[in-house]
Amino acid sequence: ISKLSEDKLLEFSYPYIYLSPGSHTLLYWIGKKTGLEIGSRYEHKLSGLKKITERLKLGNVSIHGNKIVLHDSTFAKNAKNTGKKICSYYAGFAAGFLSTQKRKAYVVERKCIAHGDSHCEFIIFF
Repeated sequence: ISKLSEDKLLEFSYPYIYLSPGSHTLLYWIGKKTGLEIGSRYEHKLSGLKKITERLKLGNVSIHGNKIVLHDSTFAKNAKNTGKKICSYYAGFAAGFLSTQKRKAYVVERKCIAHGDSHCEFIIFF
């Protein structure tokens, strides 16, 4: 049996998680908890979200006002044309990362590579 790196394991397994009922809610919640913890180290700023997303190799990010565009999403790039939006973990991660005690952020996935779109796109609501 060959060993898989963590990156390869994620690339291989994540696209199939969307098949299980309730997985989007669970992944969003896990992402949000992780984002809250890491976000405090970056003062919950959008610029910090861009840095950590690229440092963790989750994809290449551009931010336009309240819109996050994620190119080459680690979560969706191997699941093209499934007809589903599957970047729930990243949506939760971004929401947690941008949330503070005084300001709650919510992030909704609007487009996804796995859905057949050219990139993943998220809208931020405060």
